[in-house]
Amino acid sequence: MSDVEFYQRLYGYNRQVIENFLRKLERMPLKEATRNRGIGHLSLTRTLIHVIRVHDAWLNYLAAGDVEGLRASHKSFLKLRTPSEARRYFRETWKGVDARIKKLTPKELRRSASAPWMPGRYTQADVLLQCSFEQAHHLGEVIGAMWQKDLVPPQMMWIPVVTGKRVPVA
Repeated sequence: MSDVEFYQRLYGYNRQVIENFLRKLERMPLKEATRNRGIGHLSLTRTLIHVIRVHDAWLNYLAAGDVEGLRASHKSFLKLRTPSEARRYFRETWKGVDARIKKLTPKELRRSASAPWMPGRYTQADVLLQCSFEQAHHLGEVIGAMWQKDLVPPQMMWIPVVTGKRVPVA
């Protein structure tokens, strides 16, 4: 498998996992989905919105060199609170993410990247991994918070997600 194919598969997985978590939150009572649980971004929903924001910021703004657009979008991002708002934001964000991932090339993966809050320069491949690992870390917080309330988190294991084969979650 080429590097490009790897990242395309990884982002198919990332998309499906976010979709699985959105579906879970949409089925919960709003109060439970938005309650402050003392995790990094407080509620299950805000933490998932942050995960989506990471992909949006890096792939839809910074990869295009649009730091000002990223800054301008910050206020509207902060207003998002509910699972339905998260769903809308995910749909908007992932249009750009999908477009970027579909046209990946080996040259694009090696292209330089930077962010105002992170010193140094890195590659677009580093950015794709940064977003993926940050997604995994924050979803770990969500899973832990769900377990504390005896809630079963959605499927996020690689093989079932990428193959579509159902396996028990619990």
